Amino acid sequence: MLLITEEKEEPRLYSRAPRCPADVVDPKHQEIHAELERWGAWNAERYRAGESGSVESRYREQTPPATGQNVDPRMIQIERAVLWLPPQHRDTVRMFYVSRQDARTICRVFTLRYESFGQWMFTCRAMVINVLRQIGK
Repeated sequence: MLLITEEKEEPRLYSRAPRCPADVVDPKHQEIHAELERWGAWNAERYRAGESGSVESRYREQTPPATGQNVDPRMIQIERAVLWLPPQHRDTVRMFYVSRQDARTICRVFTLRYESFGQWMFTCRAMVINVLRQIGK
């Protein structure tokens, strides 16, 4: 009688696969990455955390709103494209480009595996490109 013994492998807590860096951008997405970087910087200076202009503006003299002549129209197009994204993708783009969160924080918030973060960002950038094409810009 032949007995086959199976060796049980202990469960591993961590993957032995080498970690890929999260800041690597696919060559096809270099252009949209640069535009999203500009958009993130533009958004960061427009919206600052902790400011509430709604209540204070009621008690101060109203100034005419800025006409927006110095705003790059491409930033407005990217803003619209990002707002059209599904909530998880939109928040990921906002966290990565505007508030400059690191990949580990974003993975923790959206319960993503760190190894899949590069693919997740690739998908987010591809969605922005597709929405820009859809709206004809």
